[in-house]
Amino acid sequence: DRPELEAMFDAALLTDEEEAPDTGSVKLRVFNTSTDAGSVDLLLGDPGADIADANVVASGVAGGTATSYVEVGTGTWALSVTGNADRADLRLEIPSLELVDKSVVTVILAPTAGGTLVRAIVVVQQGEATVHEVGLARVRLVSDVSGNATVSAAVGGRTLATATSPAVGSYVLVEAGTQLVTTTVNGVAGASGSLAVGAGTDLTLMVHGDPGSSAWTVISDDNRLPTNTANAKLRLVHGINGLGSTVTLQADYSALAADVAFANASSYASVAASTSALLEVFSALSATPLYSKSDLTLTAKGIYTVFVLGTAAVPTGLLRRDR
Repeated sequence: DRPELEAMFDAALLTDEEEAPDTGSVKLRVFNTSTDAGSVDLLLGDPGADIADANVVASGVAGGTATSYVEVGTGTWALSVTGNADRADLRLEIPSLELVDKSVVTVILAPTAGGTLVRAIVVVQQGEATVHEVGLARVRLVSDVSGNATVSAAVGGRTLATATSPAVGSYVLVEAGTQLVTTTVNGVAGASGSLAVGAGTDLTLMVHGDPGSSAWTVISDDNRLPTNTANAKLRLVHGINGLGSTVTLQADYSALAADVAFANASSYASVAASTSALLEVFSALSATPLYSKSDLTLTAKGIYTVFVLGTAAVPTGLLRRDR
């Protein structure tokens, strides 16, 4: 009976009958309950050492599967979880984990709000279960200041990107917790302030407005996989400066998101995978679409955002596959 486990997934049976290893060794296995995270690797290295020097203990552990036990050395290790065969794709880091001599250990990986990062419960056979929360989040910059301004932003001192508007950047790992957000526009300090960065979240930081009066808005991203794995997830983000109207997203002439206000995102809609999708974004001010793209491929289990950015005079639509 482990309440720590019950809170993280519906049900799982973990047997406590594995034979202990010889002196100097620990038996370890990985149970990946986070189907949203996809296939991951688990690595062990020296505390404080570069992840490039760590050893892969389990490789390509798919969601919903458990590995067999492997024997590793007793001692204190830095444990890392990465995307499969990609050490740069860090999902979890436990800087110091003690593996006690002759113990049998299961590392259970559990989902997070953003869907990509993971947290862990380290379960010692016939012993304690310890929860290790992920101390990271992923944040990306959307540069959306009029006049094709160059925008840079940092969260907690970690630079997200420097880009000419309008543009959508890639996700960058930042520390969870209350962090300082700083921005520059055309090399001049812009809006700043504090941001509560939730552990395990994916966030979009959109810097918008005019060069002399820019502001930033944070949008929460849900990169968990669609419930129906034959479908894709799709949403709309409204970033058209000065439009003075909400916007609506249509897919194959059916409305998926309606009345999305400026600097906001719609809810995610589930759509059938397609190799010939038509996406259109309209405002209430015109029958002519602000953005229109045909013959698009929307992949099953793909997660997409349609960004409409720029200005009312020159709107720009950007379709991004978030996962």
